[in-house]
Amino acid sequence: MDEAPIIAAILQDRRAFDRLAGKLDPNDFSEYGQLIIKAAVQYYKRDPAASIVDRDVLGSHISRMFPSPKQASAALEYLASIPSDVSTENVVTEYRMLRRRRVGFDLAAALAAKDPDDETIDKLIDKYRDLSLEQVGETPRPSMADLMARSGERLPLSPSVLNEKVNGGLMRGDHVVVFGRPNAAKTMFLIHQAAAWLVRGYKGLYVCNEESRERVYARFVSRMGRGIATWTEIMNDPGGVGTKAEAAALEHGLDNLALIHEPSGKLAALESLIRIHKPDFVIVDQMRNLKSNGQNRVLELEEVAREIRRMAGTYNCVAISATQAGDSAEDKLYLTMGDIDWSNTGIQAACDLIIGIGSDAKYRAHRRRMINGLKNKLGPEDFHFVAFLEPDYNAYRAKPRRKSDDE
Repeated sequence: MDEAPIIAAILQDRRAFDRLAGKLDPNDFSEYGQLIIKAAVQYYKRDPAASIVDRDVLGSHISRMFPSPKQASAALEYLASIPSDVSTENVVTEYRMLRRRRVGFDLAAALAAKDPDDETIDKLIDKYRDLSLEQVGETPRPSMADLMARSGERLPLSPSVLNEKVNGGLMRGDHVVVFGRPNAAKTMFLIHQAAAWLVRGYKGLYVCNEESRERVYARFVSRMGRGIATWTEIMNDPGGVGTKAEAAALEHGLDNLALIHEPSGKLAALESLIRIHKPDFVIVDQMRNLKSNGQNRVLELEEVAREIRRMAGTYNCVAISATQAGDSAEDKLYLTMGDIDWSNTGIQAACDLIIGIGSDAKYRAHRRRMINGLKNKLGPEDFHFVAFLEPDYNAYRAKPRRKSDDE
């Protein structure tokens, strides 16, 4: 693409300049082209309210940049050759698409290399993603129509008492963090919640990096198999009772699930799975096994939480991720945000709802858990309630199930 319309768009419309910020490749521009863009950057920086570049002022600025009148004259002649009226929307979009295509070729070459460089590949993926994103903030504010579009379809949480605490469910883009001590039944909570959405026809991606996906799958089949078999029975007899329970589970929504074991821990791998499967919801079990560029464990977990939340917004889905509680949560029913392991503010700031699963010896003996709703941006206040577990069927309930109740 010729550089002239790109430069023209930058001079003609500050919004075009803002949308191209950070996306211009210096190799796409001549010496004079780079010079004019640099002068435009300084112009807009000096006057944040400027919506267009005054070419006379810009010309004066450029002429002062050259000690030789001959060089200044050549630069001003080039400025004069830049068109004064272009379709900025089309120019910006076309340039971004061309840049994305070139980055895509570079990424393909990097992936095909005999000895792939993970750092280079991650940078190219980030660059490709950045060029792919639609720009935000092009309108001064959202409207009620925008709010209606976002809140019109909520993904309801389960059990129902939990859903009531969050005003009827999650909106796409929301990120929920679930935490608790080891064996607090976090995975059971995640499977229970995912199953509730799958039954309703939502498409889900469940990414596990601790348990094998075969074991997690057996737990899903037990949850959605209409009470035909416990997950232990399914594991012990997959060809018999397991196959029967699986057929019932598939009939009731299990075929909406992509269950992936992703051991690399790379955020780029997680994002790739989301792009491939296009889920309505994604569940990450667990967050602590993901890696980032953080300089220490605290910063790494904070970045992971931020990235999961970004992915939820970028790909228009709901995200739930699990992490551990620290020693302070041992045998504790009422948890606080400070009980999250390795984080005091970072993870907490990167989600819309925190669910802490508390227990003590008595609660565990009676198959109960205390559900702590913290940082509840989805409802009017934080909350606590007792949940009753059915471990054999991976279910959470607001009250004990009677034998006559349907699974």
